[in-house]
Amino acid sequence: MNKPRDQVRVCERFLTVHSSARYLCQQIGMADLANHLIPVLSDLQEAHGRLVGREANRVLIQIVKAIRTKLVTAEQAQELFLLDGAALDELLNYLNAPPKQDLASHLSNVRHCAKP
Repeated sequence: MNKPRDQVRVCERFLTVHSSARYLCQQIGMADLANHLIPVLSDLQEAHGRLVGREANRVLIQIVKAIRTKLVTAEQAQELFLLDGAALDELLNYLNAPPKQDLASHLSNVRHCAKP
């Protein structure tokens, strides 16, 4: 099933929290069902965010473990995973004292703070 490119973009914007569920319903021709679909779409969006966050956290922890076991150096990890300096510093700090929050959320917050 081929979807029009615009519809795919609208869905991507919804999943990345750049458009509302109501706007999504209007764009896909289901505005009359919006009141029924909005709670379901919002739940799906939230579940998707949790799944992505969990997977990102798993990958970041594997990077830390690889650095700890000396499978890769910090510089190799930075190059392989395209980490900026702030993210690499946080990973290296995590090696010494793991934060209580999940690593993906922590690094996301660091990136937002580091932007000019």
